[in-house]
Amino acid sequence: MYKLINKSFLIIFISLSFLSLQVFADGCVPCQPKDNDECDLCYEKSINKPYDQGLAICRGSLPEAYNAPGNVTICDGMQGYVKATFIYWQAPGDYPRLGILYNGAAFNPIDVQRLDFSYDYEPGFKVGIGKYYKLDNWNVFLNYTRLHTTNRFDFTFADTSQAFSTLYLINTLSGNPLINFQARWERNIDKADLELARLYYVGRRVILRPFAGVSSHWISQKYDFLVFNNGAQSASTHARSTSWALGPRFGMDSEWIFWGNTRVFANLALSLLYASNKTNADISDYATASRDFHLDKERVRTLRHVEELIIGFGWGSYLANDRVFFDATIGYETEYFSNTNYYTNYIDDAIHTTRADIYNPGNLFLHGLIVSARLNF
Repeated sequence: MYKLINKSFLIIFISLSFLSLQVFADGCVPCQPKDNDECDLCYEKSINKPYDQGLAICRGSLPEAYNAPGNVTICDGMQGYVKATFIYWQAPGDYPRLGILYNGAAFNPIDVQRLDFSYDYEPGFKVGIGKYYKLDNWNVFLNYTRLHTTNRFDFTFADTSQAFSTLYLINTLSGNPLINFQARWERNIDKADLELARLYYVGRRVILRPFAGVSSHWISQKYDFLVFNNGAQSASTHARSTSWALGPRFGMDSEWIFWGNTRVFANLALSLLYASNKTNADISDYATASRDFHLDKERVRTLRHVEELIIGFGWGSYLANDRVFFDATIGYETEYFSNTNYYTNYIDDAIHTTRADIYNPGNLFLHGLIVSARLNF
């Protein structure tokens, strides 16, 4: 009897599971009746549409061999849109690393500790404007990204058994409770992308958007390292770096529409850019003024690759009888910029001339939360 009940429950469970899969795979909710606004031409157009463009479509609505346009269409509108994005990102990088702290310098073994910045998440934004054209429903989109970050570090020696060595100073600092050093790293990142794309269905619930275009960005960096002895400044390093890049950018956006107008999206973009980097620095040790360094501006030209990945959830809907379309998304984005920091390599070559050239150019990483809103009109 017990085995019979278990088998019955198993048969019912399998049947319900199969039925739910069939409903999800083949079921389709047709366009719902809309409020009848008297003498409203957009109402007449909206009720006669075979499917809501930009949302999931029903089987048989289109010839299956044609990649039908998947972009949003607005009744009697400009077919344009604006997009605003709040970003909350962390921006770690390979360099500069502050240096090495030696604890118990007079003893054996010596406790070695690396000191580095703590990278906090900081706010920024993106703004974009786009338009759909009648020429095969092509889409042009211009997007601007701004993220300006500042990292700080402050350290005071606990006792004379400590010592500190850094690439950015001429001499090693001996431990002294009267000695304090401070570091500040400021980075301003501004980026613009221009895309030519087309959205199209590759299934009833899948929309792709391949694109090609141009990308450009500007990155300015300031690094200051100050040493104070009993409140008076005794040594300093001031390094400056500016970089711009320009080149082609390619990618693919994808949307996977689930229940209602809810979707999951995943976007990928790759860029290969011509980049110009300018670096200069001033390094001073007030105790040995003869060893001050002024590093003239050095320019390095190179190729820089940038990779971008976005994943998240979204929801969108037509409003006012298809006169506007509102869309909201939340997700995670990461970006990688190669060869953005050359002053570590430059300073090492200039003031540590007896060492091998062991420092490669530093890279930049961005990642964090994105929250977007888009309005089509």
